[in-house]
Amino acid sequence: MNKIVQLKNVQKRFGDNIALDNISVNFNEGCIHGLLGHNGAGKTTLIRIIGGTYKQDKGEVDVLGLNPIDDGYELRKNIGVLSENMCMYDRLSIYDNLMFYGKLYNIEKKELKSRIDNYLKMFQISEFKDKLIKDCSTGMKKKTGIIRAIINEPKLLLLDEASNGLDPISKDEFHELIKELVKIKKISVVLCSHDLEEVKKLCEYITIIKEGKIVYSDNVNSLSRNKESIGIEINTIQDLFKFKEQIQKELKENKIDHAEFNRNSVKLDIPSLNDVNTVIKVLMKYNLNIINVEHKIFDLNKVYLDSHREENAI
Repeated sequence: MNKIVQLKNVQKRFGDNIALDNISVNFNEGCIHGLLGHNGAGKTTLIRIIGGTYKQDKGEVDVLGLNPIDDGYELRKNIGVLSENMCMYDRLSIYDNLMFYGKLYNIEKKELKSRIDNYLKMFQISEFKDKLIKDCSTGMKKKTGIIRAIINEPKLLLLDEASNGLDPISKDEFHELIKELVKIKKISVVLCSHDLEEVKKLCEYITIIKEGKIVYSDNVNSLSRNKESIGIEINTIQDLFKFKEQIQKELKENKIDHAEFNRNSVKLDIPSLNDVNTVIKVLMKYNLNIINVEHKIFDLNKVYLDSHREENAI
């Protein structure tokens, strides 16, 4: 899969505050990649570096094969940005706002009108095109904001807390529109959010940022699918360390390579749930009294909360 954004050892400071601390991450083409983190974690700074608004102090940044600072003009022709605070003119209509922003990209007038009409139909707000922005609902403003962000038909769309303020129905519509853009228009998306449910619903990949550092980054779909099917924990009364080497050897003979031992428990990744019986049979050879067998399900909420707990918290 092609990398649409590549960051290597990127650092950004504001005075004594380190906003991004030597981070490296890649975003894949043709998918939605979620950036998770508390307020002040560094998400918006990262988005602005990708978009060329900020220049990193150290490190390398490649977006669409371009340097966001040196090739800023060319880059901005190929990206779209939508943040929580949309920049639109309240006293202009939906249509006039879109015409104004479209002209900034030097889109030929006939082509611009065609794009606006098509997107208004796609987002089902054609009948409201003459309505002033100040008189629009939050949901309608957000739809207009998305059209504004993609009017140049970008390859990459940056969403920075873009769904904040939407009611549940409007947020659901917003999510469907984003998924449709990725599917139909082949737009790649970086979604900056602290809404776990939104990320779980939309994103194929997630990166969690804490205090300017990446603490977790992986493919949500594969992790969720695999961990739900093969993660188990078995608890016993006896001391497992006495038989650790023998148990490990027998497990490996049964193609179970990953086993994390504690004194009275063992965590395993098994090929399938059918292999639970195999593990139990191995343990029973040593007359171990099994208290319980727990199926360990991948939980993004737990991963996120665990990554943000204070190290010394009790």
